[in-house]
Amino acid sequence: MQEMRKCAQRRAWQDALWLLESCGASPSEVVYRATLDVCAKALQFEEASALFDRMPTHARSEIAFNTMINLCARTRRVDEARELFERLQNEEANLKPNVISYNSLITAYGMSAMWQEALQAFDDMLERGIRAQTEDGWRICFSVVMTACARAGRYAEARALLLRMQEPEFGIAPDAGHFNTLLTA
Repeated sequence: MQEMRKCAQRRAWQDALWLLESCGASPSEVVYRATLDVCAKALQFEEASALFDRMPTHARSEIAFNTMINLCARTRRVDEARELFERLQNEEANLKPNVISYNSLITAYGMSAMWQEALQAFDDMLERGIRAQTEDGWRICFSVVMTACARAGRYAEARALLLRMQEPEFGIAPDAGHFNTLLTA
């Protein structure tokens, strides 16, 4: 794993894939996920996608799905992000989306100026009872969805989210990042 950490630091995805192959017929879940993470950090969508598809089902955890959804967001592949999110939600019986899954999907929508879908995903997360565990976690959630609105020039929606986060249900004080996001809308 020390070698894999070095690959991650250097974003050396080819070396990471070589290390995975050198593990033989059945690499561990940890090795699969570490290799996937290196490919994702290096923004190697095709390689990461191929690796994800060939991963054994038991190695496809929420972490692996979240890595892929986040990679889709970073490479502006909203359709692929949505498809992976749906697979996580429907096809993988023992897995469920979490706050990170939703934030990654919302980011993908935001990168494509799909602010309505971003708001819908945020509301869906809340309706399903999926909650951030900490105040900082909520700050991130609101920042992600506000950014999606701001990128589409939707000031009113971003402002409504800024006000909503301060309501008793959440009780989160906005920080400078939230105000900067509002200004960019």
